Amino acid sequence: MGAAGLAGLGLAGCGPRKPPFDRLVLATGGVGGVYAKLGAAIAAAARAQWHIPTTVLHTGAAVDNLDLVAAGKADVGFATVDAAMLASDGSPPFHRRLPVAAVAGMYDDLMQLVVRADGPIRTLAGVRGRRVSVGSPGSGTELIVNRLLRIADVPADALQLHRWGAEESARALRSGRLDGFFFSGGVPTPAVAALAGHDPGVRIVPLDSSVPQLQARYGEVYERRTLAHGVYRLPPVQTFGIHNLLFTAADRSAASVAALTRLLFDHRADLVAAHDEARQLTTRSAIETYPLALHPGAEAYYRSTKPYT
Repeated sequence: MGAAGLAGLGLAGCGPRKPPFDRLVLATGGVGGVYAKLGAAIAAAARAQWHIPTTVLHTGAAVDNLDLVAAGKADVGFATVDAAMLASDGSPPFHRRLPVAAVAGMYDDLMQLVVRADGPIRTLAGVRGRRVSVGSPGSGTELIVNRLLRIADVPADALQLHRWGAEESARALRSGRLDGFFFSGGVPTPAVAALAGHDPGVRIVPLDSSVPQLQARYGEVYERRTLAHGVYRLPPVQTFGIHNLLFTAADRSAASVAALTRLLFDHRADLVAAHDEARQLTTRSAIETYPLALHPGAEAYYRSTKPYT
């Protein structure tokens, strides 16, 4: 679809137009996380360009966000592709198929098991019997950790288990109330970076050996990744990553979603200023949204920019 097609969606031409949204509600994640920072940047762009009110919801993240958008309580949200796959199938923790569609593939999260440098946890199996946070309720982190524990044959009741986000977990680790915590997110994760610079210090536990079993059981949405030395000034660690999406309701109008997609790229520099992970966003990478299909409005925008060729 070229300029004529975009004109048909109300995205070409010069005259004043009705904003594509009356207001924009974004379902993000925990305060200070990458979802929240990028959501705030998108909200600011919408206010500046469309002169509309916006709301950034701080949530448990992926699972919560899919429920909120499907229920009409948010217009757009962020989710990991493993959670999106379950939502599209109507598999637990979802109770039905959720009618959502992708706006853009955004960036890759890295799975991190963060432990005290002076503590006993050195492997995934080493969390047994320890005080460990598995992520916020309704988060993509919690979904992945449940899968990791099954693979490691560590039942949840074998842990002294907490369900906290990154910031609360980091505070508990530093004060000695936790032995470790899991977090899947963009890097550097601010809460982890703050820990790395203070006593007692932290280690990141390698998790890459779990990838073959994760892929065999849950699909190839998980891929080996390296947490590089420069991220936290710690030795490089082999782990795995999971892709993130920005998504919306499948029945939202093509014109409004095309306008939202254009907003992302018109204000890409603002997203990068909010968090460096937004550098991964290009019109070519954005169409990589498996297992969710692109919304027709987003697809129209990308076809106009030629990422398919």
